[in-house]
Amino acid sequence: MGVGLKSHGMAFDGFKLLDIPMSICIFDETIRANVDEEQGYAISAMETNEDKVAAFILLQLGLGAESQWAPYIKVGGQSHLGMHMQRDSARVL
Repeated sequence: MGVGLKSHGMAFDGFKLLDIPMSICIFDETIRANVDEEQGYAISAMETNEDKVAAFILLQLGLGAESQWAPYIKVGGQSHLGMHMQRDSARVL
């Protein structure tokens, strides 16, 4: 199950259907800008983007409502998120 977009008009090459500000996207630059140096080092050592995003979300969940990402990440309630990482990375986080 996912979210889809539907165009009610003709779409053509270069047609902009959706515009999402980069400031609310989670990717390497926004992760580095929102963690401390040690956390950033640990996250950057992770092999996959999925692991990096999962670690970032876990850090933000730990901040709760204090996180600037709280409106975009469900804070509180039941959360089930699993990941595997190297012992040194886990210790820093």
